[in-house]
Amino acid sequence: MGSTPLIGRDRELALADELLGQVTAGRPHVLLLQGPRGSGRTRLGAEIAGRARERGITVNGPEPGAGPVLVVVAARRGSDPALLDRWGAAVVHRITLEPLSAADVERLAAAVLGTPPGPELLDLLPIAAGRPGLVKRLAGGPSGPACANGIRADAAAALAGRTEAVVGEDLATLSPPARHLVQAATSISGPFALLRLTRLLGVSPVAVLPAVEEVLDAGLLATDGELLSFRHERVREIVAASLPQPVAAALRTLDPAVDWSVLSPREREVAELAGRALTNVQIAHRVGRSPHTVNYHLRQIFQKLGIASRVELAALLEHGRARSGMSRSSS
Repeated sequence: MGSTPLIGRDRELALADELLGQVTAGRPHVLLLQGPRGSGRTRLGAEIAGRARERGITVNGPEPGAGPVLVVVAARRGSDPALLDRWGAAVVHRITLEPLSAADVERLAAAVLGTPPGPELLDLLPIAAGRPGLVKRLAGGPSGPACANGIRADAAAALAGRTEAVVGEDLATLSPPARHLVQAATSISGPFALLRLTRLLGVSPVAVLPAVEEVLDAGLLATDGELLSFRHERVREIVAASLPQPVAAALRTLDPAVDWSVLSPREREVAELAGRALTNVQIAHRVGRSPHTVNYHLRQIFQKLGIASRVELAALLEHGRARSGMSRSSS
């Protein structure tokens, strides 16, 4: 069913098959397929509907009759209250579509292209955030001759255009607060802690939680432990290009309110050495303390500066943000 095979949906189909075994006459069942834009809700719904009909189940019928009835609804978030009101006596089931694995993303791209994807496309596929609809968009579809590297003959320009379109559409789906948050994040290089971004915006972390969840759901940002990062550097570039030039210029000159004076002299010394990629043991040797004490100092530094990793600390030092007596010379 469909021009490309249904890849990476074994879990969801197993849940659907279990559900179909529960659909009986007399009471309709509503299946809500939930997932973000491009997650393949419609494609999966068509597959489930076909399986239901093979079992003699009426799919999306006008009203429940003598036989079993299943209503399949593709919903981005939550459910459609009007539909559920109409089927007030229905048994409601929900299946949330998970992102495809990296291996399944590559398999899907190969199925779309008719040939294994080349390195240029493979590099950009993470932008799809495991959403099959966006994988297909990036791959460009099966029409047209394929190059030896797995990308069609108009590779560079066409792939760049498709990438900009996919990211631009994700950005356009965001509410203004979420869009402004991710645009401001383009001024921070590398992975960053949420506290660092909220200091830049002048708001509390609690105030931006809905916007952060929305941006993560859209696939523009990803999480890695306590840090946030753009899913791909190209995503950062495209989002940054959406800013008016005066705003972009202002963001490039902003210091995200890092107050180095909150650190003690010992913490400043440890921070500088850690920013140079010295290990805890090496730092301990330099400052005459134990590695355990160095680790304690680093935890204090991260908390005081609103960061979560040595990567962020090194980025602050590298970009000249240590302006309150921090020295880059060896101790």
